[in-house]
Amino acid sequence: MTSEPPAIETSCATNTDCAVKNVGNCCGSYLQCANKDFTPDLNATAEWCKANDIESECGWIDIRACVCEGGSCAGVQCDGVDGSCRSDRGTAYNGSEIIPTWPGIAPLDGNNFA
Repeated sequence: MTSEPPAIETSCATNTDCAVKNVGNCCGSYLQCANKDFTPDLNATAEWCKANDIESECGWIDIRACVCEGGSCAGVQCDGVDGSCRSDRGTAYNGSEIIPTWPGIAPLDGNNFA
């Protein structure tokens, strides 16, 4: 049994250091905000899950954008009803404060970001 799953690099200095990545989990795919230069090792994650006899539920949260909070990347989710947005850590954002970092999502404030 291996005690810790493969590490996910989430360090950042600014929002542009973060991006949505498929970091994998014991179900297969799992989307999370991570350092834009981090390359997830999906095979190592799958091997860790198998070695530890772990299965998990599939799915992930709908990440609207990534932000850098306290030196770590966090996902931002927005409510389709009232338009409010919160990070994984509970910080509130409005649409003009964040720029999506996921391909195909129109920026909330009109800026283009790839």
